Amino acid sequence: MTTEKPSAANDPPSRPRHFLVRLLVRLFAAGAVLLIGLSFCAFFARYSWRCEQLCHFSVQYFWLLLVATIVMSLARWWRLALVAGATAALHLTFIAPIYWPTGQPPPAGQRVRIISYNVLSANRQHDDVLAMLRAENADVILLIEVNP
Repeated sequence: MTTEKPSAANDPPSRPRHFLVRLLVRLFAAGAVLLIGLSFCAFFARYSWRCEQLCHFSVQYFWLLLVATIVMSLARWWRLALVAGATAALHLTFIAPIYWPTGQPPPAGQRVRIISYNVLSANRQHDDVLAMLRAENADVILLIEVNP
């Protein structure tokens, strides 16, 4: 009687690898929950200055939540994938108009020409600066580093 060694294809997954995959999925899930919490806190920015600090990252929230949605879907964590995907879609509604403008005409009214110029306190070429400012014919002039 001969004993055959089972093939590698029939072997059950090794214990450490299975543990690592579960750990990574749980870390992604924790990150997704954190991102969802930060996202909803950012939507209440008008009520708290602490929440206002979080509202500037919609693009980052969108992409990270999209990745979390994909990972949670692959891991078959459907509820978390659904919530992360819905939150990512909510962020997309805020950032999409930035990248895909609606094509509306520019607002009517007068244009205001504004010029900002760093004079540098050690600059001794005052006539050149004045000539440039006269040539630009700006409505508003902001001079930086001007000494009396």
